[in-house]
Amino acid sequence: MAYRTLYFVRNQNVGTALLIRLFFLAILCVIFYFIDSSLFFIYALMPFIFIPILMRTILLPGCLYSAAKMLQHQRWNEAISLLEQSAAFFKQKQWIDQYRFYLLISLRQRSFIESCLCNHAYCLMQLGRVKESKELYENILEQYPENTIAIKELHKMALIVQAAQDLAL
Repeated sequence: MAYRTLYFVRNQNVGTALLIRLFFLAILCVIFYFIDSSLFFIYALMPFIFIPILMRTILLPGCLYSAAKMLQHQRWNEAISLLEQSAAFFKQKQWIDQYRFYLLISLRQRSFIESCLCNHAYCLMQLGRVKESKELYENILEQYPENTIAIKELHKMALIVQAAQDLAL
């Protein structure tokens, strides 16, 4: 049974991050207003758009983007390897995940490492390695008890097992 959800494209609770970005834009507008009051908004938009792109390019590992491509192309084994590399990167550099809002890298409430782990479990499920996937989702819940993806996927697995048992009777 193939699920069609790619968790890299989901965003949760963008309200806080949006306020931070609007505050950043307001600061840029004030700074550029004193430089040129007629075109201040255009000048403020340029760094507002390009700084987050620059921060992502500098701070995020290439394997994260490659993993997202592998997920989109349903190349599960390659994605697992890249997701493991990405998770190891974010374990080493936890400050990136902690300050992703303030560094203007991500609007997500869910951390990068949490997303990597969820996508890893998703790939395992797609490969039919259900037991490993279930164990990983359970580990995710131990580390991140509020993770709705792990809760939902474990619930789906329980329903599938229950349905299989009902059919066996």
